[in-house]
Amino acid sequence: MRQVDNKKIRTSSDSASRRMIKQERPKGHILLVDNDSLLRTAIAFLCEDSGFIVSQAASGEDALLMIDEGRGEYDLVIIGLEMSGNNCNKFITDMAKSYKEKCSYRRNL
Repeated sequence: MRQVDNKKIRTSSDSASRRMIKQERPKGHILLVDNDSLLRTAIAFLCEDSGFIVSQAASGEDALLMIDEGRGEYDLVIIGLEMSGNNCNKFITDMAKSYKEKCSYRRNL
């Protein structure tokens, strides 16, 4: 917690610290892909507060690079459907081709 104008503000690092006190092992690793940084940060905060490790990518291309470079083994990939251009559909298609044996696709609206 940090204080701003006599109000306590919870930060992302606070939730991570609290999670480490509650439990030592995270629930899973999420890759969050969206070009809206404010939305991506808010969702990441909620997921981290629930005990997940969250990696973030601003585009489908960045996400594929993170996966290809082995920056983490992800249990779940969440992607914004309204990303600029055709980025979302291309990402899903590329993921399905490259990681066919590991992927299952579900679109929830």
